[in-house]
Amino acid sequence: MATAPGTPLQRQGTAWTCVRTTDTAPAGAAAPTSAAPAPAARAQAADPKPNPGLGMCTGADPRQSSRKAYCVRHWVIYEALGKDGSVADHATVFVAAAASMDSLPQAAWREDVITEVVEMTEKMPPVTMALSSTCSGQCSPGSSAWDGAAVRFRRLHEGKDGTLSYSSSVGKGFNTTILPTYRVEGAILNGSGPPTHIRPEWNGIEVRCDDDSGSWPGCIVPGHLANVTFSKARYRGAAIAYEWAQKNLTGKYGDHDHPLNRFTDPLDPKNDKR
Repeated sequence: MATAPGTPLQRQGTAWTCVRTTDTAPAGAAAPTSAAPAPAARAQAADPKPNPGLGMCTGADPRQSSRKAYCVRHWVIYEALGKDGSVADHATVFVAAAASMDSLPQAAWREDVITEVVEMTEKMPPVTMALSSTCSGQCSPGSSAWDGAAVRFRRLHEGKDGTLSYSSSVGKGFNTTILPTYRVEGAILNGSGPPTHIRPEWNGIEVRCDDDSGSWPGCIVPGHLANVTFSKARYRGAAIAYEWAQKNLTGKYGDHDHPLNRFTDPLDPKNDKR
């Protein structure tokens, strides 16, 4: 966006401002202290039900998940451009959304949002960020992060935590595929007049919600096998028999490479509820 005439940004040589996003950490970006473990400790202390997604916000892959948790990382880049299109000053804000699929009852879940400035040049003005989300499928998003307000970042390693949430009204016997999409409304403050807001966005991790079995609906991250443990103390001989069969029978039924699947007998459809 073009810089407004007569503003401090224009007087220091900035002709354009740009806000963009990437799922790869910029080469000069500092490692975010907010990725882990410090923010994880803050979030866990505030929430009596720990969020396993916070432990996935590190490593080379910016999108990590298990069956019941995930973390999506992104970097928002603010740039002040000269008349020749070169970057004069810039700031990069790290954003992570970490979720536990068990964080809210039934077909609903919450994300802990972590932000931190990981790059900011000396003459870069303050930048603002408002974060919201939408979701596809049979899904309704909750409130925007920070109750819809924009947070202001002035210096390196400054950050602010928040939350986003989602819920599905999927009906009995049905399922729905949900894809969250995150939107940043960002601006570079120039000290004179209203800032120009730019709205980049990116997709999250696909979630499936259903009410196919059990007493209430629920949600998972598809692509991960369920792991069911039969306690020998509780199930005794049955658990021992299952273990022996899994290790010794040719089919290796129920191990990682030979997963079990739900089957409804068309001649006895009520069997899946027994």
